[in-house]
Amino acid sequence: DGQLLVLRRPTRAEFMRFLDELADDKVRRSTATYILVRACTVEPAEPAAAEALFEELPGLIVQAAADLQELAGVGTHAVKKGG
Repeated sequence: DGQLLVLRRPTRAEFMRFLDELADDKVRRSTATYILVRACTVEPAEPAAAEALFEELPGLIVQAAADLQELAGVGTHAVKKGG
């Protein structure tokens, strides 16, 4: 129905804050996930429009967080040299 979510790659600081919040017993996982997604949302640019999109499609937050983790390098394999 024409709704579009555009994300940018999280900065190192944003991603580290996300990881710290996940480890904090006082912060809910859903809150940490939402904060990361909102910080990296480019479109819709208007906060009210983004809120409306997430209200209509709340599962989009989960998928967006997974996509942001991939953009940040989660799942990328480090190459070891030497022996």
